[in-house]
Amino acid sequence: MVKNHQAYCLTPESDAYRVVCLKPTSGEFDFLVEWDDTLSVSSTRQGKRWREMIAQEKRTTLLMASDKASLNQMRLPNLKVKERTNAILGMMRKQRGQNDRNWYIDFCEVIHPDGDVQSDPRKVFTILSTEEEFLNNQLLHLAGSGLRPTRAIPKPLALEALMRKHHPELLEAKGAWNLVYLGESENFLIIGDRSGPILIRSLSEDLSDGADPDEYLQRLATEVERSNFFARQGEVSTEVTSIIVTGEPGLADSMLTLLDKSENFELIRWLPEERFSYDGAAASWRQVTMLAGAVMQYESYNLNLIPVRREDTVAWKLRHYSLLGTATATLWLLPLILAGSWLTGDIQDRIATQQSVQLSHSREQARASAYNYLGNLNLLTRNDFLTELGPGRGNLAGFLRDLSQRTPDSVRLTNLVVERTVRGYTVTIDGDCRTGSSRDAQNQFLKLKEALRNSPLLCKDDEPIFLEITGEEKVSTKQSIVTFKLAYSISKELSG
Repeated sequence: MVKNHQAYCLTPESDAYRVVCLKPTSGEFDFLVEWDDTLSVSSTRQGKRWREMIAQEKRTTLLMASDKASLNQMRLPNLKVKERTNAILGMMRKQRGQNDRNWYIDFCEVIHPDGDVQSDPRKVFTILSTEEEFLNNQLLHLAGSGLRPTRAIPKPLALEALMRKHHPELLEAKGAWNLVYLGESENFLIIGDRSGPILIRSLSEDLSDGADPDEYLQRLATEVERSNFFARQGEVSTEVTSIIVTGEPGLADSMLTLLDKSENFELIRWLPEERFSYDGAAASWRQVTMLAGAVMQYESYNLNLIPVRREDTVAWKLRHYSLLGTATATLWLLPLILAGSWLTGDIQDRIATQQSVQLSHSREQARASAYNYLGNLNLLTRNDFLTELGPGRGNLAGFLRDLSQRTPDSVRLTNLVVERTVRGYTVTIDGDCRTGSSRDAQNQFLKLKEALRNSPLLCKDDEPIFLEITGEEKVSTKQSIVTFKLAYSISKELSG
């Protein structure tokens, strides 16, 4: 049962925060938006609305832009919680090639409603992550006010959670859905099914600045349709059967018109703003993501990037207690923030040094455990691979020669990885096409895809597991890029 108390959502905007406050209501609308305002960081603890939020901080969501968080799915063997966390962090660093960065992560096991038994005994986990530096900075700005949100979530996940509430009939279907949001400054999509969210992805911006809206819409529609193939490539393979579009009315309606040419999907025009009352009428579509973030305070949800309080940085604690002017800090923090305490500076320095050394050792041990685990997996995989494709068992040179002959001149291959899976050997091909227009770049990609489909050395034609269309500004012209990642199964009769 929904409680009749206020809930809040805030998101950073330059040197301020945009904040909405709502509460449940009855009648025509589900929720009443009490206020929607932009609050300056410099006015924290001084303004009436800041004080209102601080008094009810346990009901506040920090909403993040779609490009500030990542959603991934991974298969892992049966591990303890700490080992599982270290393994996930190690895999993320390996995938992203960013060993110098740290992340906040949260994850949950994927439980399929049908209880299907998978041939792979490993469990599937959905992992939400963001860079520690970004989230720490957001919390640091709020520390002086005493406000500490209880939930941090990206906009796509908040909107998808609201959609599940508004369209419960989709939870009865076996297929997946693709929820598309088209806004003024941010476009994104999120694919999910009954078991939970599968992936989130930011959509490209309008490089023509409105000069060619038809071309931009066509590009967005292409990205949306192709992203549906990603659901098939996930750890829990599923088929997209519905496309739900929301956001700016003109863009959303035009997108549905373009997508209507395909008979493969059920199309839904979603108007969540009509369930919220604001100033005596329905709320604006511009408020939807913020309202979705606030509604999450009334629902249970498995993923949350807010760290537990014991993981707050010393900088956050110092700023919180010094700006708040309180004398109720915990005992271990008192020597750091109260001058003239009974502990001398020498003792303070010694305690700080010991804690720093212990923390450093703990981190190194955790990282070493993760890397050792991943290293053992890699060694086993390489040994099996070499055994299978050793002398007399295959000819990779023939495959590479065939691949180079089938690759168009305008396509650049940037990486090629051969792996062993439970179904056999696969090859993953990374690359990009760079041309003067997005249409030419896409055509070159399709030309490569068709050429690989005819290769006798590849026994399965998969859809791209990653496809992105971007643009680079040059002095005199624009360059469109199609960045792709293709996965194929390698023929057992590999020869050259």
